[in-house]
Amino acid sequence: MSYVAEAEREARTAAGWIDRDPERALVHADRAVALAPEDPRPHMMRAEILQRLGREEEAQVEVARALHLAPDSPGVVLPAAMIRESQGDTAGAETLLKRAAARNPSDQDVQWFLGLARLEQDDFDGAESAFDRLVTEADVAKTEYAVAGRMALAIARGVDDPERGVEPFVEAVERDPGLAVSAARTLAMAGRERPVREVAERASAAAPDDGEVGFAYASILQGTGQSDRAVAEVERLLATDAANDVDLAVGLRLVGAAADAERYRFGAARERLRGALDLQPGHPQALQLLVRAVLEGRGNRGDLDDLRRRITAAREANGSPEFGRLLDQLEAGLAEVADDA
Repeated sequence: MSYVAEAEREARTAAGWIDRDPERALVHADRAVALAPEDPRPHMMRAEILQRLGREEEAQVEVARALHLAPDSPGVVLPAAMIRESQGDTAGAETLLKRAAARNPSDQDVQWFLGLARLEQDDFDGAESAFDRLVTEADVAKTEYAVAGRMALAIARGVDDPERGVEPFVEAVERDPGLAVSAARTLAMAGRERPVREVAERASAAAPDDGEVGFAYASILQGTGQSDRAVAEVERLLATDAANDVDLAVGLRLVGAAADAERYRFGAARERLRGALDLQPGHPQALQLLVRAVLEGRGNRGDLDDLRRRITAAREANGSPEFGRLLDQLEAGLAEVADDA
């Protein structure tokens, strides 16, 4: 196997582990960089993993290396811009996107993120230009994102005019609730929370039996501090056919558990998370949230034994050290609780 092919294999392995076990992903990314130091992609992969691990300065070093090797490649510029955005460097992210858009005017992803960055900066004309170009260039798979971007822009402009609000867009929301939710998510990504809940609420009311629309609405409620309303939406959806979709049912329980935890209802959060884990045993996010709910909510001996059993079974089935670390986190948390008692 050539060095390039082996580096690609290591990078693919790293990508497979990044969500489940970033430390393990980093080991493979390191190998990929060592095998192909002149390829920007392993450097960018390593930067994303380091960012996940909270090692921001190291992530910036890798971003700089990747950009030096491929300053105009969308595959490098887009994740680099997102990392800079996550570190609070909005201007730096927009600079990268503008340069990439100038060099790659037909690249749809570049135009999308440039429009988003400009919307966040209240540059409505600039955002419109990017979204208009995206609509012109969009293939069928990307058309929804393009139209959602334009709808989000129109809503943002309307909300800045108190006499208009979102009323001009009610018909569009009711006609295509799924598109409206996409627009609401776009507004949330651009940091414009004011119209997000209203648009999502109208979309949910227009399609009360659409599980994906309802899930998005519940997620937006939870993400904007409306915990009680998020729980109510979760419970409403779980009483419908949405509960028959395992992935959707698990996602709804996670949203409900997060909302419960925000209100210190740790018993309810534990119950929802156990329900999610009964559907998808070993679900990493559910286990992580359950550790928090047991520790912060001072779970009883039965809660602890059940959690240990679930984490141990996940470790035996998966083999990832992530689950060993969860057990260590649980035991360390219990020791702290004992010390405080």
